Amino acid sequence: MDNLRTMIGQFAHSARYDCSNLWDVIVAANTASDADPNLSRMERTLALVGMLLDRGFQAVDLLPEGKCKPWPDQGKMHILRTIEREWRATNDEPWLGMKYWFDLPEARRPAPPPEA
Repeated sequence: MDNLRTMIGQFAHSARYDCSNLWDVIVAANTASDADPNLSRMERTLALVGMLLDRGFQAVDLLPEGKCKPWPDQGKMHILRTIEREWRATNDEPWLGMKYWFDLPEARRPAPPPEA
């Protein structure tokens, strides 16, 4: 099991190829070796979403052909409250997991590894 810091790095690496969905964040937040057992699944997930936003990730909507469009309001509290409000209203993790997406702008993505 990886810790949260390692998982954030994995999300950043994956951003070179694709956006990440909330379901992947839910799984990572709740299986991390340093996941706080005193928090609920939602609280652990929102904490990781906050860390991803602090790292420079943006909440995005998916567009055709796999493109992403950043939300107009990228405020951290707005994003966290939006997800929390809908989570509490539906309590449907799989549906929420495929509704919310995150992307790391190209300028903030890690450089690809050098070719051997």
